[in-house]
Amino acid sequence: MLSTSSASGFSPISSPIIEHTNMKLCSRRICIIGARGVGKSHIVRQLIGEIPRCKHVVGSDLLKAQLERHDLTTMEGLDEVSKDVIRQFASETMIEMAQGDHDLFICEGHAALLPSRPLTTLEKSWRKLEVWLGRRESVYDISIGFTELDKAFFNEVILVEADPEVIQERRLEDTDKVRPTDIDSIRADLEAERSKAAEICRESGAALRVVDANIPSLAKATLRALLEASDSTIETAPMFHQRMIRERADKLPSPQAGQPIFLFDADNTLAPYDASQIILQVIGNGLFKRMKENFKRGYSHYSFLMHRHIHKRADRDRFESLVNELGNLIVLNEDVVACLKEALGKGPVVVLTAGIPEVWRIALRRHGLPVATRYEDGIVAHGLVDGDEGLVMDEQGKETFAKAAKQKGYYVVSAGDSQIDTGMLRASDAAFIIARDFAEHEVKISKRSKFTKTRNSQRYKNIKNERLFILTADHPRIFQIPAFGISMAIGGPQVSSFKHLVHDATRPDFVKEPPADIMKDFFPKFIEWCEDRRRERKSK
Repeated sequence: MLSTSSASGFSPISSPIIEHTNMKLCSRRICIIGARGVGKSHIVRQLIGEIPRCKHVVGSDLLKAQLERHDLTTMEGLDEVSKDVIRQFASETMIEMAQGDHDLFICEGHAALLPSRPLTTLEKSWRKLEVWLGRRESVYDISIGFTELDKAFFNEVILVEADPEVIQERRLEDTDKVRPTDIDSIRADLEAERSKAAEICRESGAALRVVDANIPSLAKATLRALLEASDSTIETAPMFHQRMIRERADKLPSPQAGQPIFLFDADNTLAPYDASQIILQVIGNGLFKRMKENFKRGYSHYSFLMHRHIHKRADRDRFESLVNELGNLIVLNEDVVACLKEALGKGPVVVLTAGIPEVWRIALRRHGLPVATRYEDGIVAHGLVDGDEGLVMDEQGKETFAKAAKQKGYYVVSAGDSQIDTGMLRASDAAFIIARDFAEHEVKISKRSKFTKTRNSQRYKNIKNERLFILTADHPRIFQIPAFGISMAIGGPQVSSFKHLVHDATRPDFVKEPPADIMKDFFPKFIEWCEDRRRERKSK
């Protein structure tokens, strides 16, 4: 069994029931994975009726339900953002199903998937050449089956394995499904499942167990023993950390009826600066390069733990000096300052950052804003790189704080600019996305295939935060705030500003408007921005 203490610096403790963003979940949450044709589904179906107080789901069924919801039949042909959103919706449905009077939750799925269509000999040869030339990482296209939510949720992973020849026989016998039957594809499938299972458990701290399925009767007996085991389980690092965030949010004062709380991301939301990027670039020693390489794995809980570790590699005195210097250099727009002051008059204001909160505390104080450690006394900032007080404010961390505030009785208002703000924005009663570039978005998944084909330039491939806009599209009270004059998400939510944030968040006569339009919304804002620049030049 893998311990989470070495990865996170915390010591998870077992409990019969844990909370995920205020939902009660059973203690044992198991994902059974394995290459297609290994025989896991057959064994699980035989056992499920014999295991008491058990909830069983199949991952592919959850995905099919989400595809039907968006008038689709298959994931093939969808862009990567749409696939990610479909998987996210399926993961959220799964967590809802894990609530209730269960001792055990089991999901059948895959850690990684290869395409169902086998490669021709020519395709395989060409791809091997591309691998040799360094143009491809692998001969086979491997898609990841786990979302970051899955990694936090499952605290046990059972990998079902068999020899490639055994799997080949089983695939050939199952004529109802289209799957590659050549040994090379099967070996690649097995290796993908193995490597991703190990990576997932290493990052999350979940227990990893392996069941051999060459002999079905032995596999059934082994799996039964694992499922009926009554020993205590170790919680995943993300779930344990979310408990710490809820404990911090529990210190919020009790709200008056309908009182708002304002949650702000910091970097590129309060001002167009990324404090970690700036400081690590100045320090040098390869730290900025390590930061970029680290996030190539995605924005997982583990990635942010590594992000904090990279900061700790810097010379402490040099780091603290740069934090102070950057905090005093940051300039907040006058509308941002006015917004924060107005928000403080309505309720608590909290800054949640996956970076360096001290930089923003210094910047806020320099602009005459009260910064405190108690929510009653001023703006409180929580963040990742914050000594012993550090909190992993990744997507689920921020969402946890927002839901804890809502459970306490607050009307939650939030503002953020990136993927890791998605959970917080979706959990809020009023949400504001900071639009950092000009782009046209299609938020309906059923229409994205045609949309992306007509916009296949490199510019559209580099558009930020499509996932964020798709996942928040159905929010009942959501706005976008253009970061500067020529930035706007066409097809995104209606336009607001920091100047009007508090009013738009709380006004009783709110009516959701159609998505932002280039003629109605962008050109008037652009003309206004040009006029402001002209007046600035004239005054200078």
